[in-house]
Amino acid sequence: MGTLDPLETFNLGTDMKRYYKAVGNVRGACTHRHRSVRTAYKCAIKDGQGLTGGAYSDRLPRAFEAGDRVEMTDSEIDMLDKLQRKRCAGTALRDL
Repeated sequence: MGTLDPLETFNLGTDMKRYYKAVGNVRGACTHRHRSVRTAYKCAIKDGQGLTGGAYSDRLPRAFEAGDRVEMTDSEIDMLDKLQRKRCAGTALRDL
């Protein structure tokens, strides 16, 4: 078993007790159950790609447990902030 990717530290395994979705008030939620903040963030970014006519995606990663939205932990918020800063600095989506 290799070392854990620090961007995947919130993956809770196959039981998917805690999972993440890309959610927005306008665009709604994605249909996926992401295992990490990182993959939900990438899903949110991909949702906005290819939109035309001034449209944009308002989706952001949100945490869920047993189907209910829950508050993200400080560690999860820090991870999201780190991903957003990397993206703003020009990091390609595949490299996040």
